[in-house]
Amino acid sequence: MALGSSASPLTGCGVTERSLKTVSSAFPLLADFEPKGAVAKRYGVYREQDGTTERALFVIDADGVIRWRYVSPIDVNPGADGILEALDALTAEAAT
Repeated sequence: MALGSSASPLTGCGVTERSLKTVSSAFPLLADFEPKGAVAKRYGVYREQDGTTERALFVIDADGVIRWRYVSPIDVNPGADGILEALDALTAEAAT
């Protein structure tokens, strides 16, 4: 299952209603706003200095274990290639 999370209110971070509908139809979006950034802090990606989060991707298995993570520079979109490769590797591992 894929989930998205944001420590910012989506209406105030440049997300258009159309793009929000597109993303939320692909996977659920979770609010990490109150208390602000609590989940991001637990994963070590909250930026206290500006009250936002790193651009981070995580693969968490059914047991809650982080199997893969990537934190990109704040001004770089991490894209999906790395996470897709990680999911493929985990699927192959589970099949053996």
